[in-house]
Amino acid sequence: MEIRRIQSSDVTGFLELWSRVFSEGEFLAKGPPPEDRVSRIVAKVVVEEIPINRLFDFMKSVSLYRQKRVAQLHYLQE
Repeated sequence: MEIRRIQSSDVTGFLELWSRVFSEGEFLAKGPPPEDRVSRIVAKVVVEEIPINRLFDFMKSVSLYRQKRVAQLHYLQE
């Protein structure tokens, strides 16, 4: 196996792998995120050459920001 930097062309395979692991029902609580979100994150990682170990921290921070924003919007609608 060759270790290399992630590329934009890896998004489809990443999402397929996530779906297969999720379908096993033991390791992941949620199915894969939307492809456009993963594509945006991978594009940023490619451009900024973010190390792979930082990718998961970045994805987590994007998810937490989105959850907070949805909660704020919900609160404003009440």
